[in-house]
Amino acid sequence: MEQYRPPIFDSGFGPPKSFTDSFIELVMKRKVLTVIVSILPVIFLALGFTNLSRDPSVDAFVSEDHTAFVAREKAKVTFGLEDPVVVVFAEKEGVDAFNARTLRALAEFTDQVGFIEGVDEGVVSLASEKAILANTAGDLEAPMILDPFGFEPERVRELYLAMPQYKDLLVSSEQDAFSVIIPVVDPNRAEDDVRAIRELATNLAPDGVSVHISGVAAMNASLAEHIAQDTRIFIPAAFLTIVFVLLFALRRLKALVGPLIVIAGAAISAVGAIGMFGSSYFLITTALPVVLVAIAVADSIHLTLAYQRQLRLGKVAGREQCMVKAMQEVAMPIFLTSLTTACGFIGLSLGTPMEPIAHFGLFAALGTMVACLLSLTLLPIIQLRLGEGHIDLRDTFVIDKALKKLALWSASQPRVSLALSGGIIAAAFVGASFVSFDYARPNYFTPGDPVLTADEVLADRFVGTNVLDVVIDAGEEEALLTASSVAAVQDLQNRIESLSGIHKTTSYVDSIGLMHERLVGAPRGALPSREDAPAQYMFLYEASGDPDDFSNQLDFERSQALVRSYLASGRYSETKPLIADVRSVLDSWSAETGLNAEISGRIPVNEGWMDSLRDTHPTNIGLAVALIFIATCILQRSFKWSVVALLPVLSGIVMMYAAMGIAGIDLAPATSMCAAIAAGLGIDFGIHLVKELRSHLGREKDLIAALSGHYVGVMRACFFSAVSLGLGFAVLILSRTPVLDWFGLLIAFAAFGSLFGALLIIPAIAAIGQTKTKPISTSFERLEHA
Repeated sequence: MEQYRPPIFDSGFGPPKSFTDSFIELVMKRKVLTVIVSILPVIFLALGFTNLSRDPSVDAFVSEDHTAFVAREKAKVTFGLEDPVVVVFAEKEGVDAFNARTLRALAEFTDQVGFIEGVDEGVVSLASEKAILANTAGDLEAPMILDPFGFEPERVRELYLAMPQYKDLLVSSEQDAFSVIIPVVDPNRAEDDVRAIRELATNLAPDGVSVHISGVAAMNASLAEHIAQDTRIFIPAAFLTIVFVLLFALRRLKALVGPLIVIAGAAISAVGAIGMFGSSYFLITTALPVVLVAIAVADSIHLTLAYQRQLRLGKVAGREQCMVKAMQEVAMPIFLTSLTTACGFIGLSLGTPMEPIAHFGLFAALGTMVACLLSLTLLPIIQLRLGEGHIDLRDTFVIDKALKKLALWSASQPRVSLALSGGIIAAAFVGASFVSFDYARPNYFTPGDPVLTADEVLADRFVGTNVLDVVIDAGEEEALLTASSVAAVQDLQNRIESLSGIHKTTSYVDSIGLMHERLVGAPRGALPSREDAPAQYMFLYEASGDPDDFSNQLDFERSQALVRSYLASGRYSETKPLIADVRSVLDSWSAETGLNAEISGRIPVNEGWMDSLRDTHPTNIGLAVALIFIATCILQRSFKWSVVALLPVLSGIVMMYAAMGIAGIDLAPATSMCAAIAAGLGIDFGIHLVKELRSHLGREKDLIAALSGHYVGVMRACFFSAVSLGLGFAVLILSRTPVLDWFGLLIAFAAFGSLFGALLIIPAIAAIGQTKTKPISTSFERLEHA
């Protein structure tokens, strides 16, 4: 019998025959060696699980040399400020919080929370702060607002009212809630700290007083907990989903063993590599195992269905010969699709300055190639060991018939098919035009999440947690304790507070004004005019108070100061124009006063990485698609057919963006990756279908024949691959993080969009290109009997 030669090699598709045949022969004849070689990389990379660490922070998306990040780090070193945990003790609305039991709980909590490992110095609450008063002798006094040895509510209220800067910051505007600001050593890894803080606050809170915990560090901790929970849910859920799809596609329980081992090996390798190479498990990394499960199952479906088809045809004797023919048929397309998918992930990695996204791309590319390796080595050996003889696939007739009708209708009515496809894609472009770049931290939590509820309480009753800082540098010691500097800083506060979206500003000047009022009886808000008065006031205060009381507003040399602003919203689309206004104010103010002012804080850092994302997103997607296209051109050796294979990818991406626009889903870090991932996944359908079509057209020149037989089997494999991709990614809706829900649904939508494009566009383009063949009949009777 003449040795089987896949027609793919006759159409310029793939490497020389000897290489492929030698590889297949090695796998078939050296099965033990093949198994050992294929699982060694998995075992090696799995060792990285011992070194995995989570990083759910937003800071992970910011380059350490970004100006906003550098400015914030400078402020943190100078003033000891960091993203805190904020605890609220809240009475029911309208109930006075100035009562003995609530004040006692606040004092005890403030005292004890500092002993929690991971909590940094500088806990701020009404129980830690002092009032500024003057005695009858004209000296300044600084009594504790909340005396830990006596809880006289009215006395505490009186002292609090003497310090107006604490209104809406430490005490709610209705005086029905108190807040405690707790700095932590590492806000990006504060899960244990937040749990201990929550437990302490809950134990100390009197009956009827609710405890709410928010702040950036608390949100990071909550996200880290969600990541851990999601990981425990996603992988089993994805496996169960894939088992269902595989069982429906392959019809045999035994046939599922090999694909599931391949899937597990790919996911384990990629996640293990994260720890092996010292990366972190970021928020978006949670989706990585699901991505690889979906990719690995596609390869397994193509090979196993090809093997079952050879068994059913019975043209060669023995299961091993059937596997050889199946591998000759699909091994090269599996390698090509894996390589192009990996190129898409590498493009995602190269096109972004954000470390979490770059690492996601690299480890996904690694996992994709591990899946390819296992699919072409371990999978055929397992299927041979567990496989059976004749496979009856008559119950797939309905699917095959529907797919065949669709392909033949597209070929018989190519212009109608292309017009229909073009119309749908044009409508998708309209929907995609509504997509916008935006970010709001609350979007990462589902309604009712405790940390989101706490954030809403802080926004409703206090000034909230959206902070924008300005660092002032006078350049000389004691330069900020002159009357002219104090007046200049107050002027800056007034200018910033006049901007829409600013709730409140605070600085050391607030206390200088109070000292001036208490000592000389000046009107509230007035400042000293004598140049050395602020320095003298500070000296008088330090005589009765603590010199470190102003350490979070003035540096030790009194040459740098911090002005902190509290914003009404932390949403990127709202803070970006506001930050531009603040920068404009700072530029003009610095030019007028000669004092240097630099913007800092959490909000500018968020703006920095969102600007970076917005600026690099088109390049990111373009690079991913370009690498996929270049790899396809090189491996297919045909520019024309590479374009044909790429068109379904573009249709899937456009439809995905349309879904984003219609559903109002923002382009943020996780969702910005969807297009590049969709491109890498969607090219699989085009490559498999184009390969099969070219093989038959190269021999028979009969499009109807080419769209029948094996082509229908490839369509079935693509259909089940799309279903597995869609359902696999849809598993992400189980996440407690909405952004991961969107990520999964968008990739699923893109997968079905690419499948739609492949099934409808490829036959139509092939039909238009068949100018030398006889006209294609439009009779469905002939189509069904072709």
